[in-house]
Amino acid sequence: MSRIHRFTSIVCVALIAAGVAWVQSSGGARAADDKPVPSLLVELPDSCNTPDGMALLPDGSIILSVPNFNDMKAPPLLMKITRDNKLEEFYKLPGHPLTGRAGPMGICAAPSGDLYLADNQLFHDPAGKPMLYGKSRLVRIVVKDGKAKDMVEVVDGFNVSNAVVVHDGCVYVTETILEPDSKPLVSGVFRFKLGEEKVKLATPLKNDPHLIATIKTYNDKIPFGADGATFDGKGNLYLGNFADGTMHKLAFDKKGKVVSNKIFAKADCMKSCDGIFYDRRTDKIYVADSMANAVQMVSMDGTVQTLAQDGDNDGSGGRLDQPCEVVVRGNEVIVSNMDFPVPGGVNTTFNKPYTMSIIKLDPGKAKDKPKERPARKAKKPLVFNNADFYGPDGTFDEEAAKKAYLKLCAHFGYPLVDKVRKDLGVTDFGLGRFTEVGLAFMPWTNDKEAGYASLEVFLLPGQMIPEHWHVGLEGQKVPPKMESWVVRYGSTFAYGDGEPTEKPSVKVPECQAKFVTAKHETAIRPGEVAGVSKPLEKHWQQAGPEGCILTEMSTYHTGEAVKFNDPKIKF
Repeated sequence: MSRIHRFTSIVCVALIAAGVAWVQSSGGARAADDKPVPSLLVELPDSCNTPDGMALLPDGSIILSVPNFNDMKAPPLLMKITRDNKLEEFYKLPGHPLTGRAGPMGICAAPSGDLYLADNQLFHDPAGKPMLYGKSRLVRIVVKDGKAKDMVEVVDGFNVSNAVVVHDGCVYVTETILEPDSKPLVSGVFRFKLGEEKVKLATPLKNDPHLIATIKTYNDKIPFGADGATFDGKGNLYLGNFADGTMHKLAFDKKGKVVSNKIFAKADCMKSCDGIFYDRRTDKIYVADSMANAVQMVSMDGTVQTLAQDGDNDGSGGRLDQPCEVVVRGNEVIVSNMDFPVPGGVNTTFNKPYTMSIIKLDPGKAKDKPKERPARKAKKPLVFNNADFYGPDGTFDEEAAKKAYLKLCAHFGYPLVDKVRKDLGVTDFGLGRFTEVGLAFMPWTNDKEAGYASLEVFLLPGQMIPEHWHVGLEGQKVPPKMESWVVRYGSTFAYGDGEPTEKPSVKVPECQAKFVTAKHETAIRPGEVAGVSKPLEKHWQQAGPEGCILTEMSTYHTGEAVKFNDPKIKF
């Protein structure tokens, strides 16, 4: 099995408000009206009576937060659903210093591999009052080698910390009741830089500088406002307004200031907007509609369609049972059923079984296909002559190389911005075989303090990034780089640890054949994501016949920490 891991993009949301078991997969049934029928992903044990938030990890596994609000005799914990669909305990959560009990809800993975978790204390008042304000938190679960090792307090002082999403070096947290007893109810969203810790929020919360936006809820029967959160591919932030059943869209300027805050989606069929998840492949936002006992799909023009819906039931067989959270893994919509009755909702009774559902998306439907596939059009293939990139004395012509990549961008319809035209870097690795071994790169960020980086990678048809690995630099306190890639255009074939692929899809350039040791292939096409699975893993990749443009997400790194098998390489 390959050690290069394939997975969907890392995006996390939350909601208001498991022993090892085998997970059952959906048969992909569809109702008479052509809506997919939810089926059972897993039946949870009694220790998991209230499933809630989910974090989709790079390897395709899911971390599930389980606050157990329905029956507090069971302690709160985190569970893991592995990529091969097994359920196992992930972490027993330490109690809150005041209440003695954690309240895990929204959860999201950071580029470092650590998990950010909302610790909602609303229902844990030691004196037995209905609601406890000002004691909810954001915590960080320290993860090493895939195991939870510790829990660190990041922010204290929320009323209801709910959704958690990491984006562009920051962690965003929705506050579901910013101003208790306000009419209309005011809620909002906070932003913190990754690396900030021991933050104490101001009182009242509306005066805290981390608050970036507020929304209002007009449903006076249910005091729950800002809930789920997700980012689209353009960097816009979406918030679910639970009680009003609306979705809000926030746009930012280049400095990160909110410049627009408007209702984006509203429909009669969408009764509530709990956990939400943007899926790049289908270019839709999926909504856990808790009140309607449904999962909705919101297109990027704001129109709403019902993906699946059930009447009041006990969740047997994987039927929806008050869904509170959704994530999309490939063509599977994974649904967490909270079964936590709210006045006016379809679900009226908390009862067994405790379940997670799965809904199969139809890959044959145009609405579920990636919208950006310019390279699929019948275009004349790009052909480059290696001699055209070197002067009479053999010097590498960087300007000619840049023009070749700009031609690649035009071929795919890649939206070029001035920064790319100006700052694009190119290399032939000092080998003189640019059309065979080389790349272009556009760094977006490389933040040592926050520990994350991102860049765009451009490969000509058949061009190879030679086999290499990343070491740590102890003197600079830089760990070995971990990275993943999402293909935007074209295709690439990544190779890493694992059983050698019998018939690889590419032919290794002759100058690199003797230096290749990683031979397990993972094909990556538009919208698909893969990455290295462990520190120090040797890996390389080679573009398909059309070339490739991909985005790399990684931990902080430096050029001196890159090591190549080929001693002749200069980088």
